[in-house]
Amino acid sequence: MEKTRLTFTVIFILIILLCSMNTNAQVEPHSFLKKAEDILYHPDENGLRSLKFVVQRNLPPTRYPEGGKIWEVNVEWHNNGEEKFTGNVSNDAPFSLQQKQQLKSVLPVIGETLLSEQLNRYVTRLLNFTKVSYQGENAGLHKIAFKPKESRYDFKEKVLFYDENYVLQRAKTIMGNGNILMESYNWEKCLEQKGKLILDVITAKTKFQGFDVKRKTKFNYDKIKGIYFITSQTISTEGIPGMPSSEEKMVLHSFVVNGNKLDRY
Repeated sequence: MEKTRLTFTVIFILIILLCSMNTNAQVEPHSFLKKAEDILYHPDENGLRSLKFVVQRNLPPTRYPEGGKIWEVNVEWHNNGEEKFTGNVSNDAPFSLQQKQQLKSVLPVIGETLLSEQLNRYVTRLLNFTKVSYQGENAGLHKIAFKPKESRYDFKEKVLFYDENYVLQRAKTIMGNGNILMESYNWEKCLEQKGKLILDVITAKTKFQGFDVKRKTKFNYDKIKGIYFITSQTISTEGIPGMPSSEEKMVLHSFVVNGNKLDRY
């Protein structure tokens, strides 16, 4: 009798394990991510064929009341796949020559990130240079991991966490230097586009050795030629040792939409 009970217990455990394996196997990451992208608002599905803009990062006014620019990046995109990113570090930037050179080398990557946010296609572009895998479900969130194929992207692994409605809730990134970046996402419905989602706020915390830096980024939109674009980002930062909390605005300007230069933006 005891042997029979043991046999049933083993069979029951095996069934649970097999069901769990089958559940994970049924979730194909690319199909899952496509559904997650389909619920987002995309300018290139609403009349955008080409786009140029400049992103300018200024010195935080709370630390540098006299003002000044840190860097700017020129972004150019066409729906045939052509794109270009160029950037310059300002003489106003309070960095050493070596630090300026290092910063200039990563400006194209910053430009790519800004374009992915502008097109609301962060994951689509992430797939272009990473290997992706489904990592199962935890506390009601689906975990999908990305590992870069190229060393120029300074992270070892990025894990995105989605809810059952395919909405991105948070992310965890292990940076190349071992620091950990945690992010949470808030979305707003774009009512004119059948409730599709646009990015509203990213709240982030980077864990360094001995301290944490917190950052909140608010995305501000304008409707240009019938298309919603990010025209600025309000960024608040706290936790940098020896530095007060700060708030700054990163402005996007010099828009050229579908070949038409805009005077206002």
